[in-house]
Amino acid sequence: MFNASFLRSTRLYRHSFLAERRAAGVCRGLITKPTNDKFKVLFCGSEMPDSFRYTKEELRNDPNIEVSFCERAEVAENIRDADCIIPLMARIDERLLETGRNLKLIMQYGVGLEGVDSHKALQMGIRVANIPGHGTGNAMSCAEHALYLTLALLRDQNGMRASLENRVLGAPTGEMLAGKTVMIIGFGGIAQQLIPILRPFRVRMICLRRRDWAQGQWTQHARDVSKMVAVKTRWADFHMHAQKVDIIILTCTQNSESYRMVNQNFLDKCRPGIRIVNVARGGLLDYDAVRSALEDGQIGGLGLDVQWSEPFDPNDPIAKHPKVVLTPHIAGVTETSYRNMAKVVAEQVRRVAAGLAPSKSITCR
Repeated sequence: MFNASFLRSTRLYRHSFLAERRAAGVCRGLITKPTNDKFKVLFCGSEMPDSFRYTKEELRNDPNIEVSFCERAEVAENIRDADCIIPLMARIDERLLETGRNLKLIMQYGVGLEGVDSHKALQMGIRVANIPGHGTGNAMSCAEHALYLTLALLRDQNGMRASLENRVLGAPTGEMLAGKTVMIIGFGGIAQQLIPILRPFRVRMICLRRRDWAQGQWTQHARDVSKMVAVKTRWADFHMHAQKVDIIILTCTQNSESYRMVNQNFLDKCRPGIRIVNVARGGLLDYDAVRSALEDGQIGGLGLDVQWSEPFDPNDPIAKHPKVVLTPHIAGVTETSYRNMAKVVAEQVRRVAAGLAPSKSITCR
């Protein structure tokens, strides 16, 4: 599948971490392999192919580190000898963790770890880490994509395609983003990049977060961005603002509180014709409620980079609806963000291969 040039290994990794290794503590993730045995990194799927390709490039001069991939259906067979796995879209449950007898690190190529049984992994002494969206370009890439989907809905991208196919000029008539009221749900890395991008469009922004805005330690950037928002409130207050909103953009994490948050009750509170953009996780939307709302016009446009199951069935009624714009989970997939994340993954792999804990530059559990 991938070019053979990425299979080259020519240079020994020379960094010495003996002093750190003595101070690093004892856990399964810090056991050093024998020097004659390669440290094996397994990408659990062929999705997001450049994540594998760029990581191979970063580690090509480390002969003691081997990077490979398998299809999602083959993870159980290939995880047995892996020292580090990159889950991608694969679900890593207790059964797979028990099979991975050599596992020391689960390193997600991005932020999302909802598919990993982190609690069980930690019980087994396996480090679990992801890459924060800030600093790599991932959050900015997702924010740009959220803007793209928003504009695609307002200007009726599907209608434009139909006009081109039918040689119709000057149609459809779109809408401007300027002057709209936009609700952003979540105030993490993506939202903090998206809000400044939206500001030049002269939109009125409402931002909802799960916790009280007085809680948390904010960076200066977050404090500056929060001042650009007209209304800052909590999820519980959604009903107070829903009728004023033209566009809702989901950027929050998916957990037990947010799962299927966009349900019938949520949609009933919205203004008819609401447009919804999701660059977070597919499970934030209730499928049946969304399908029904599309059919009766309560949802006037739906832009999804993430879906309920992936890859999403192109023949699904939602996928074929003229008011829906789908993209294949690529919001964060830009060369800048992926090459930067490959550098982070390579750095952490080298550390763990040398018997060290992952660095503090990533979120590690």
